[in-house]
Amino acid sequence: ERMMKYFLTLGNISFVTSYRELIDENGEILPPSTLNMKIAKETTLFEGKELGNYILKNLKNIVGEPTTVLFNRDLFEGKFGYFKGKAYSSINDIATWLDMMRKGKVVYIQEPLSYFRQHSGQNQKQIHFILMTIEEWIELIIDAYNSGFLSSERDYKESLSYCLENAGFIVKDAVRNGELDQIYNEKIKKGLNKLVAHMFEKESCYCQYCNQQFEKFSPWPAHYDFPKYKFEMWNKDTGICPVCSSMDRERLYRAYIEMETDLLSREYTMLHIAPEEKLRDWFNEYKNITYVCGDIEPKDPLMKEIDVTSITYDSNTFDVILCSHVLEHVLDDDKAMRELYRVLKPNGWGIIQVPIVMNVDSIIENKLIVTPQLRKLAFGQEDHVRIYNQSGFIQRLMNAGFKVELYNIAERKGMKSARKFGLSETDTLYIVRK
Repeated sequence: ERMMKYFLTLGNISFVTSYRELIDENGEILPPSTLNMKIAKETTLFEGKELGNYILKNLKNIVGEPTTVLFNRDLFEGKFGYFKGKAYSSINDIATWLDMMRKGKVVYIQEPLSYFRQHSGQNQKQIHFILMTIEEWIELIIDAYNSGFLSSERDYKESLSYCLENAGFIVKDAVRNGELDQIYNEKIKKGLNKLVAHMFEKESCYCQYCNQQFEKFSPWPAHYDFPKYKFEMWNKDTGICPVCSSMDRERLYRAYIEMETDLLSREYTMLHIAPEEKLRDWFNEYKNITYVCGDIEPKDPLMKEIDVTSITYDSNTFDVILCSHVLEHVLDDDKAMRELYRVLKPNGWGIIQVPIVMNVDSIIENKLIVTPQLRKLAFGQEDHVRIYNQSGFIQRLMNAGFKVELYNIAERKGMKSARKFGLSETDTLYIVRK
């Protein structure tokens, strides 16, 4: 009953779990230890991947056994002990919880609603089982990383290094106790070799604009940080190309256009509002595109003066529109969206993008907040006038007449492709159609 209420009052819940108290063979309460770490001082709603990252970085089952968890059957695919279709035996419960954490949020109740009995002869205390568990942890960490957990390479390598550290302690104890022959087998050897190989593997990053490969992208400046909110596209450490300074969103737009559209091979008329530098230069290379770019304050003679709330072009003029990170600056964004819809041809498409915040339930705006200082405090930048959430943004686009599709490169092409461009698992494009 305590757990069920969260399914009834909250949306997108994968499961509910609670703190577990340790008890001995006789049912006596044991003092807390690393086996039952309390991760919150009060009942907390976690993003699934946030809690999953904690588990992967600490190699701890803070969720519990199946009897301690109330889970959403619709998100459970009927096979316990599987993560993305791969079976795990030693850490089957952890694999199951991680698989479900890919799909929704988790409620953690800080009060103990279950117990974890400690007794002699447990698998967790047998050296061969422990090392076999480490071998499965290695597999799970790698699989989880390729599924969007541990989104930064630093977190990934930290998790692997902790795994290696634990394996080292186990081998050291085995040597001291003369038990090394008990833990040696080819499977464990291959697992440890795989761990070391992944620890020192360097992922190659790539920028399509300068056609350069390098070890890592550069972070964006700290003055853009806004820790109050969790943004859908928040590639702080991989935002900027170190060679040509392309932005993460420019690389995402180009990847989508090259992989999913025929924009570069057919005759199109295109409107680009507040054009990003690298994108603009790239579009101008294509003679098949009749390219119009503009801004409320043009930066050069080749850019048109365009007020997005009153676009001076006839209805049904453009085959494609691109309006990125503009509407959060516009007081009447509904009018701007209607104008973009008006000038788009029937069957035309576009990309309309704004910063999306994941930890708010509705759009936040207040017309009384007018000074740059107050806007920065409320909306993150001196010239922003609102905070968008996903459902609110989509609804406003639909109210203007658009059909809206979401495009996630990590889901379509895999995390390896996303990371190559400095992108993450939550980076989402808002594709509009008329």
